[in-house]
Amino acid sequence: MAYKFNPFTGTLDEVGTGGGGTTPPAGSDTQIQFNDGGAFGGDAGLTYNKTTDELTVAGDINLDDGGTFSTTVQSVTPTANRTISFPDATGTVALVSGANGTIQYNDAGTLKGNSDFTVDPDWNDAATVFTGLKLNVTDTASAASSKLLDLQVGGTSKFEVGAIGTSSTSFVFASGVSTAWTPATGAWAFGSTGSAPPSLVTEGSLGAGLTSSGKFWWGNTSTGLYSTRDVVLARDAAGTLAQRNGTNAQTYRLYNTYTDASNYERTSLTRDSSGLVIDAQKGGTGADPTNLLDVKLDGTSKLLLNNSGDVIPSRWLRIANDPVTVRGEGVYLASTSTIRFVNGSNAVGNTPDVGLARDSAGVVKVTDGSTGTGYLKLIPTTVGALTPAATVGAGTKAFVTDSTSTLSSHHGQAVVGGGTNFVPVFSDGTNWIVG
Repeated sequence: MAYKFNPFTGTLDEVGTGGGGTTPPAGSDTQIQFNDGGAFGGDAGLTYNKTTDELTVAGDINLDDGGTFSTTVQSVTPTANRTISFPDATGTVALVSGANGTIQYNDAGTLKGNSDFTVDPDWNDAATVFTGLKLNVTDTASAASSKLLDLQVGGTSKFEVGAIGTSSTSFVFASGVSTAWTPATGAWAFGSTGSAPPSLVTEGSLGAGLTSSGKFWWGNTSTGLYSTRDVVLARDAAGTLAQRNGTNAQTYRLYNTYTDASNYERTSLTRDSSGLVIDAQKGGTGADPTNLLDVKLDGTSKLLLNNSGDVIPSRWLRIANDPVTVRGEGVYLASTSTIRFVNGSNAVGNTPDVGLARDSAGVVKVTDGSTGTGYLKLIPTTVGALTPAATVGAGTKAFVTDSTSTLSSHHGQAVVGGGTNFVPVFSDGTNWIVG
């Protein structure tokens, strides 16, 4: 009979009957031998492969019997890669460090947990698409206020990323500003005022964002993240919105219709070296407007500028005591209801030298611009060049240079051309009469 010392019970166990026999190993090849009720046992869940140096445990590894204990993680230097696998989804490692809720990390071989967490990965392969941090939530049912990220200081949220849907993402900042970014449409929606949102949103090669000085801009981002900013809206002063981009000209376009970039009706507003430019434009199927400018008060037109460039005031074109230069001359309507003319060589605002004024009901007087003597000049013509008397109507006056008779000898008679006399004439509705 043979015996073998049992380290688990501290006794000698009989391992065979008969003189000096041996007991064959239990189980299959690579299965580790263990005491199974006083006899050798083997199990497929506990194996060791000496070729791969791999220990396999199919069940749980119980490190504690329920009592109080402490465990220290030792730093070791392996001679080859080693793997500890927990194929059972219920398996857990009960080694923790730090306060509740902190992230566990390796600190020189020691398990640590700390609220200050820094990750410094090494991306060193241009052919690999890396992901620095990924959180993938399966959201089959959640409250609308659920958050993918909530960064806090002293228990107060400073930046939140809300899970408001698969097509858009919301952002909330410490000051209360709320924004939402919709990738499908390239739209960035802003909520209340506060800290600036991320400085760039893009759709294709176009981008938009806020600068540190509070300017909102659009530009082409095809050559880089913050490339040419060619349209900029800025705050010039309290209540004043400006469209400017350094020394580059800016244009505002207001559309009536827009089918595509080649078919539209619009008006562009530009300020260049020539002044303010208002340009009514069309393209393709677009049509010209009826008027270039229509100034209204409560929906009623007060001043029209038509396609021919004619100014059509609804009542008066009134410019009180303020001359306006027209073709080198000055003309304005004074507060005395006098139409006054100024020599173009004089400075604007100088004393006028010609004026038309109301003398009395139905009477217009010519003055020197105020109250002095005035003159009425009729451009001389020939009798043959006069418009027919019936056409101009009775009372129309003219002056001819080729009458065959003088004013004194033929006053009140029809004028006859072909002579050399300068005489005034008027229309009686039928003929031109000397007088």
